[in-house]
Amino acid sequence: MNKIGLVTLLLPVESYGYFLSRAVEKDEDNIFIYTSNEEKKFPNKLKNLKYVWSKNIRYIFEIFNQVKKDKLDLVHFQYEYNMYGNIITGVIFPFLLIILGLKKINTVVTLHAVVKKNLINDALIDLFPGKSRFIFNKYTLKIFFIFIYKTINLFSNKVIVHTEYLKDILVNDYSCNEKKIEVVPHGIVNRNLDTNITISNYFLYFGYVVERKGLMHVIDGFVKYKEKYNNDKRLIIAGGAIKGQEKSFEKIKNHITQLKRDDIIMAGFIEADEIEKYYTQSLAVVVPAVISIAASGPLALALGYNKNVIFSNIENQNEEIVNLKEGVAVNNGNWNLGFEFVEKYPNIIKDFESNIQDKVNQRDWNKIAKMHKKIYTNILKG
Repeated sequence: MNKIGLVTLLLPVESYGYFLSRAVEKDEDNIFIYTSNEEKKFPNKLKNLKYVWSKNIRYIFEIFNQVKKDKLDLVHFQYEYNMYGNIITGVIFPFLLIILGLKKINTVVTLHAVVKKNLINDALIDLFPGKSRFIFNKYTLKIFFIFIYKTINLFSNKVIVHTEYLKDILVNDYSCNEKKIEVVPHGIVNRNLDTNITISNYFLYFGYVVERKGLMHVIDGFVKYKEKYNNDKRLIIAGGAIKGQEKSFEKIKNHITQLKRDDIIMAGFIEADEIEKYYTQSLAVVVPAVISIAASGPLALALGYNKNVIFSNIENQNEEIVNLKEGVAVNNGNWNLGFEFVEKYPNIIKDFESNIQDKVNQRDWNKIAKMHKKIYTNILKG
C-alpha cells in the first residue's frame, strides 16, 4: 500500500489544515499528517499525527528526513509564503521539492494564494504595514512570485488551487503548465445545526483584524447604515492581530475609538466552544476583502453555519458564492447597502440560507477529500 504524507498547519481553530487532515485520513491507515513542532498544544484527534518541522530553514531537512523514515511515496504540501517561518523559508521551499524529486518521491502542492501581476504594486504593499520596504516592495515581490509559482509548478507532480480564477492567473500571468494544475474548492463543514435558534441583533465579522481584509469599508458602511436606520443593530468584530501586522490592528482599533460608538464591538478572539453561538445567532456574517488572491476561509466557515453573508464584490468570492441567491455582494465603497438589504428583505435572507445548504452539500469535506485522493491515485498510477 502506498504511503502518503500531508504537510500542513492545524491551528488556528476551525482551520483548513485540520478539516482537510481529518477528512483525508478518515478510514485510511496509510496517510500521515506532518505539522509544526509549535503545534504540540493541539489536541491530538488525528490518527497518524506527527510533529515534524520547525519554523525556520531547518524545516527542509526535518521534513525530508521524516519522509525517508516513513518511506512515503507521495507528499502533499500546503503552501503559504510564511507557513514555514518567514519570507526566506518561503523562498527556499522549491528546493525541498527538488530533493524529494531526486529521490523519486511524488509531490503535490496546494497554493492557497495566487497574486495577479497587475496587483503587485504600492497599493498592495500598503495593505501590509510594518514590513521592511527594502525587502517588501513591488520589485522584490514580483521576482518572488514569479520564482515561487514557476518552480512549484515545474518541480511538483500537481499543483492545487481553490478556484478557476486562481488557475487562470497561474496559466496566463505566470505561464505555468495548465495540465499540472487542478482546481479543488475550499471545503465546508456540514454541521448538524439546531433549527430553532433565536436570532440576535448583530452582524458578525470573524477573522484577523487587518486592513487587507477590508474592515475599514465594513465599519464605515455600518456607520452610514445606522445613520439611516437608527436601530439597535450592532457590528461584532471577533478576532485579533496577525503577528507582524500589529500596526494594522491598532489603526482599525483607533478608527473605531475615534467614532465613539457603542454599537461596534471588538470582541477579540472568541473561544472554540463559543464560535457556533456567535455564528448561528447573527443576522448575517460579513466577509470583506480588498484584493482577490485566495479563496476565503471565513466565507467557507460562514456557509458551514448556513448563514447569509454580505461579501465584497471581487473575483474569487464571486466564483465561490452566487450573488442574490446565497448572499449579497457589495462594492467596497457601498457596504451600507449590504446591511440595508438584510434590514429590508428578511424573508429573502431566509431563502438564501436554504440555498446555502446545497452549496454545503457540494463542498462537504468528505467530497473534497475524495477529490484529493483521486489526484494522489492518478499520480501514483503513473
